[in-house]
Amino acid sequence: MKKFGNRLSYSDLYLKLHARAEWTAKVEDDVFSGAKQAMLAGSVSQMIGIVFDCTKDSLSMAYIGKGPLNAQEPVPVTIIVKFDGNEPVKFEGAFTKRNDEYIQASRDQEGIV
Repeated sequence: MKKFGNRLSYSDLYLKLHARAEWTAKVEDDVFSGAKQAMLAGSVSQMIGIVFDCTKDSLSMAYIGKGPLNAQEPVPVTIIVKFDGNEPVKFEGAFTKRNDEYIQASRDQEGIV
């Protein structure tokens, strides 16, 4: 596993989101295209969650966590997701800054559905 300074990297990530997570959905008009865009967010705590972002042409999934990301470049990550009794699905993604408060490990469309 790679290390950044004295901290472990985010090269491997295993998420366990329970059915009791609080899920919210938001659908709105995209001001640039006039099409709809949607976000489905599952919150396990104020610090951790998973977000699906969808537009007319794209779908992405992201693990989000509250905190800073000090790396200048995206940090590679392996995301393993398991729903119900299905087999785990492994995605290659990257940690990036989502906004001023959250970082995200994300994966674009291929393999999500």
